[in-house]
Amino acid sequence: MKKNFGIFLLVVSVYILISLLPIKPNLGGNFGEIIKKFFLKEFGIIYSFSITFFLLGLSLFLINEKFKKLFFTLTLYFLLLPFGLFFIFEGLIEKNTKIFFFYKKIRELFNVYPLFIILFLLISPFYMYLKNLKFKKKIKLEPKIKEQKKEKKIEIKEKEENKEGSIKEIKIDKEKLLQIFKIEEIKTELKKQELEEEAKKIKEKLEEFGIKGEIKEIHPGPFITLYEFEPEKGIQIKRIKNLSEDLALRMKSSRVRVVTPLPDKGTVGIEVPNRKNITLRIGNLLNSKNFFKTSLLTIPFGVTTDGNPYFADLTKMPHLLIAGATGSGKSVFITSIIVSIIIKANPNEVKLLLIDPKRVELSRFEGIPYLLTNVINDRKKAIDILKLATNWMEERYKIFAKEGVRDIESYNKKKKDKMAYIVIIVDEFADLMLTEKNKIEYSITRLAQMARAVGIHLIIATQRPSVDVITGIVKANFPVRASFRLPTITDSRTILDVSGAEKLLGSGDMLFVPPGKGEPIRLHGPFVSDEEVEELVKRITIPYFTKRFKEITGKKISSEKIEILYEKGLIPFITGQRIEAIDETKEHIFNLMKEYFSNIEEFEESLNLVRENYYEKLSEITFESEEEGIELIDIEGKKVDSLIKEAAYIVVSSKKASATLLQRKLNIGFPRAAKIIDQLEELGIVGPSEGSKPRKVLVSLEELSKLLKS
Repeated sequence: MKKNFGIFLLVVSVYILISLLPIKPNLGGNFGEIIKKFFLKEFGIIYSFSITFFLLGLSLFLINEKFKKLFFTLTLYFLLLPFGLFFIFEGLIEKNTKIFFFYKKIRELFNVYPLFIILFLLISPFYMYLKNLKFKKKIKLEPKIKEQKKEKKIEIKEKEENKEGSIKEIKIDKEKLLQIFKIEEIKTELKKQELEEEAKKIKEKLEEFGIKGEIKEIHPGPFITLYEFEPEKGIQIKRIKNLSEDLALRMKSSRVRVVTPLPDKGTVGIEVPNRKNITLRIGNLLNSKNFFKTSLLTIPFGVTTDGNPYFADLTKMPHLLIAGATGSGKSVFITSIIVSIIIKANPNEVKLLLIDPKRVELSRFEGIPYLLTNVINDRKKAIDILKLATNWMEERYKIFAKEGVRDIESYNKKKKDKMAYIVIIVDEFADLMLTEKNKIEYSITRLAQMARAVGIHLIIATQRPSVDVITGIVKANFPVRASFRLPTITDSRTILDVSGAEKLLGSGDMLFVPPGKGEPIRLHGPFVSDEEVEELVKRITIPYFTKRFKEITGKKISSEKIEILYEKGLIPFITGQRIEAIDETKEHIFNLMKEYFSNIEEFEESLNLVRENYYEKLSEITFESEEEGIELIDIEGKKVDSLIKEAAYIVVSSKKASATLLQRKLNIGFPRAAKIIDQLEELGIVGPSEGSKPRKVLVSLEELSKLLKS
């Protein structure tokens, strides 16, 4: 519409200009002659108005915002130009024009030659334009409910935070990500008359067992309705609680939960599920204004029984223990936690360490820049990484002691180079506890006791909350817990210390023990679909993979090719998550990407480099456990790998140096082979890295023999 109007103004400006030319007959025809007389009579000087129309039309027609500002400024300038000229050159003003009358009034009012007014009129438009160019507008993310749109790509921007070599900041367009998640209106099902009828049924059923009282209040919600029952004096509350199954039969409901008594009230709560099933979409919570006003690690737990959004801050918990039977909504809730962190924080602000022994739920997040390392599926690796996490914790405490700060919040306020939070999520804790109980319990306990101050937080989930999994030590260090539906009352008491989880509905219905409180509150967790998660991961992974692959290997792969790799599920093989099956698919990947590589060896070298460096590591953490058990020897005063002599003869004999070559010849892993190559460079045997190309060999066999003997 703007473009069409811009074209119209361009045509009008050209027509006016033609009409104003001092040519007879008028080139604009009779109507052009009318325009000419009108402008001469009213203003006297008229050509700038034609230019004004022309520039205004051009500013509407252009797409580039910077040029729009320029042409709009020029429009304002030429609009004011005639008035400035009238003030300067009185002789140009025709005495019978209205503009002359306006000029005389200005002179009478100010009684001075209005030069300053003229200068202001002429200079101010250019001043405003230059100011607009320098002004950087801050965009504040206001969550809005928008029409769902499909976006093919998501923009990832990088910027250097300071000149001292801080890590690159990756910013992701959150507004585009928000559009992925659907929003559904949630309404209370029952009307006032129906609620009163249901309350009457409850009262009648209780009176059948000799329990008299009154329904004082009714709190209808989207998922359950809470009825507050005040019993008469002398009635034991225990009797009401034992009637939950009888009430469920009378209300024709699957489960009725009796809360005895309600906190801060002299009543008993009777929670009756609504008959109509409603799904709470995570989009409803992510688009809530309150969500974006909270901290980076605020989790949208769902809605209360009244239908109000409920958020909890992980930094204040500071760890979370989750239990729930199969199909209760536990895994969906964990997924919603990860999604909310992605939507809220940037990859340099929060890092995720995902442990998924089931290899199902968390593995689909493979490839996103928020991960510290590949999703851990192997039990032994999970034990090692949790042990490493305790080392990260200790290293951060050393940094804090050196800087004289108490916690991560104080450190980030003091330093420009911010320290990222680390969230460790274990999807099936029971599987680890049953295999390596002592090692896992030790690492988890240490982290739970001390890691909060350094910004490391744990979220542990299990579908089997028995005492051999949720031991006394683990339970004591996780005061904040959430439970979905559990099969028995014993399980409920193990995780929550009270019964009630066995009465939950499933599909996201939960009991949550908030920080500092002993009594659980009932919430309904959000639902996030597999399609939404897949779209979210795709939009983040493809541009990040493109960027990292180019940085590591120097090869710029087309987005179309990377999309093919993603659709075929090959990205996890390239990043190294499914490393055990890489040989079976390596040839297939090479055939898809062979146009970018001269031979299979160059491809293998690039593949290993990507697998080793894909996830950007935090400066203060290391993965040194991989070097345990490696024997070191001394050469020229340097501690090097015991295999370095054998490796040196291999690369000099082959006249090429690559980690892949050593990996194959020495039957060692890629990380160790890469470190040996770096050590060979330090000894002056091979040259520096040239991307994915093999390094140059700098010595001959004779020179190598002398070097190693000395």
